[in-house]
Formats: sequence, structure tokens, C-alpha cells
Amino acid sequence: MGMVRDTWRAVLVLVVGVLLLEAGGLRKRTPDEVATLPPPPQVETRWVPPQPIIIQQMQPQPDRPLLRVAAAVTEFGDSVIGVFR
Repeated sequence: MGMVRDTWRAVLVLVVGVLLLEAGGLRKRTPDEVATLPPPPQVETRWVPPQPIIIQQMQPQPDRPLLRVAAAVTEFGDSVIGVFR
């Protein structure tokens, strides 16, 4: 049964590959087709110097009340577990 499934998978992969090649235009072009293609557009590119790396000092984190509440709940839970041990 596994061999039949693998065979069908291989056939489907080949069919999809052929369809993609034909529909996507990925096949080789004949010299006549290449001669009729318009030339590629000329793009002028200029060199842009890299931007300098700016290192900023770490700013202190703003007060986060939710983080404090979560830390307190975690500490309380650890205390409750310690009592039962």
C-alpha cells in the first residue's frame, strides 16, 4: 500500500512540475522568441554609503505594575508550596 501511495505522489509531483514550467514560463526560449523580447530596462544605480551605527545607552525600564503583581503572585505561590512541603 505504501508503494502505491509513493508512486502516486511521484506522479503528482511530476504533473505539477510540468504545469508550473508551462504556465510559469520557466521553459527554455527558442532563439526566435529571445530575439523578439524587448531589451531589459536600463536602471541607474548609485552607491549609497552605509549608515553609521549609533549605540544608545540603555534607558531605565518604566515602572510596570503588572510585572510587579505577577512577581508577587509567583512569590506567594512559592511560599504556599513551601508550606505544604
